[in-house]
Amino acid sequence: MTSTTATSTEPSSEPGAGRARRADAILWWSVLGVCTGLLCVAMLVDDFRERPLLGDQSSHLMQGISLANGANLTFDESDYEAWVDLGWDEYPRGLYIQQRGDGSWAFAKPYGYSVWLAPFLAALPAPLSVNVANALLFLTFVGLSAAIVATRYSGPVVPIATGAFAVASFPVFYAFTTHPDLFLATASALFCLLALRALEREQVRFPLAVGAAVAGAFLVAEKPTMLLLVAPVMAWVGYQVLGARQRATLATLLVAGYVVFVIPYLYYSDGSVFTPYGGDRHFVLLVPPFAEGGWAVQDVAGEQLSLSFVIEGATSNLVDSARALGFYLFGRHTGIAVFMPAALAFVALAAWWMWASRRTARAADPQSGPDSGDHSDLPNDIGPLGRHGGLALAMFAGLGLYILIYCAVFPFNYYGGGQSIGNRYFLQVAPFALAGAIAIRPPARLLARVGGVSIIAALVMLSAHMADPSNAFTTLDRRSAAQRIMPFESGLEGTGYFLCGRERCLDEGVPEP
Repeated sequence: MTSTTATSTEPSSEPGAGRARRADAILWWSVLGVCTGLLCVAMLVDDFRERPLLGDQSSHLMQGISLANGANLTFDESDYEAWVDLGWDEYPRGLYIQQRGDGSWAFAKPYGYSVWLAPFLAALPAPLSVNVANALLFLTFVGLSAAIVATRYSGPVVPIATGAFAVASFPVFYAFTTHPDLFLATASALFCLLALRALEREQVRFPLAVGAAVAGAFLVAEKPTMLLLVAPVMAWVGYQVLGARQRATLATLLVAGYVVFVIPYLYYSDGSVFTPYGGDRHFVLLVPPFAEGGWAVQDVAGEQLSLSFVIEGATSNLVDSARALGFYLFGRHTGIAVFMPAALAFVALAAWWMWASRRTARAADPQSGPDSGDHSDLPNDIGPLGRHGGLALAMFAGLGLYILIYCAVFPFNYYGGGQSIGNRYFLQVAPFALAGAIAIRPPARLLARVGGVSIIAALVMLSAHMADPSNAFTTLDRRSAAQRIMPFESGLEGTGYFLCGRERCLDEGVPEP
């Protein structure tokens, strides 16, 4: 089956329609550019050191400092001195480390974002180093999101859909922290873009598929649950556009890439674990082991996602899991509908368009139905045997399984922990929702309208956070009037972060507002 064209132009017979369409595109690109530019300026002039040290920020920043200063991931006195010189906090509280056999200490968090930070930390003073790194990361995320939309569309729908997904949304807030979530979302966007392009570019399909395999291997090394999304997508791309020998080569590269990317975890754990979440990790409560005054740590069991662990969690928390799924979608402080309504809206639109297109095709030709196996006449190449339709199904299936696993196994922490603005675990994989919807290719005008409504919904929902994006991460108790209408996550551990300010918590009997 041949692929459809990469753009959707929806030509009009009205005089001047082409010029009007170009003018609309210029207008919307200008709006997107101005909004993105203003946000980047805010990122560049921000000083993260004026805010409290919360969450895992010290872990990722300390790793970047270690890489910048010594090109390693060990934690020693020189790294601690560089931390003090940074001028944020006297101690890197909240730092995850592991002890090696020779008595030295190493970091125990994913390193990808820290590798991104390191050259900026080496070349620029704080806070400009982190600000430039995060602003460029945000620009890359916006650019890749636009490129994903542009694989199937042209015209004003591209900046509208991009703005709804990447700018009028909570990725903005993570550009003002030293958390890795925007970095992982950017890596996911690159993987999705390469997978989409591999289905279209006849002459360069294999190189694009190889690029997707490398990006996918990195994602799985950074976060093992990414395998739920990477595996079905790579399987479909290999099945559709590659020969048997190329598929074998691609599978080998995927495995080899994963092995290469986990070598640092094996090396710094003395060969005991191949994931930053495994083994015997320690948590620096205050003073690091070699600072004056001793140190204080707490042993932390590594996260587990073994098959038995998943099955036990999925079968023992059915009520909690169902409630978590509802909060995952519509929760006041963690719901996709609140923090990234475009992702939810685009997936819903794609599902509706797939159903409507199949129904139209069967009505036009009753002999071409699900029993005949002939789906070649379906519009937009969305049939089960169509390249882009199958890719969308692979992406949606992987995303759905990813969400269900977190709701089932971690019903009280499906969103990334107490200090999370929205669901940061979803942010890391959100590009799969965008790419899957774009692969289905619903009508451009309809996609633009849904994108416009999503922008309005996001601005209304997130008005309290958008008014001060640099402090959104440290003021989780802020809520817009629209946000208050959504269900409150009353059954979740750690909701005191959402309900109260930093001086009060839910356990102290503070009533829900």
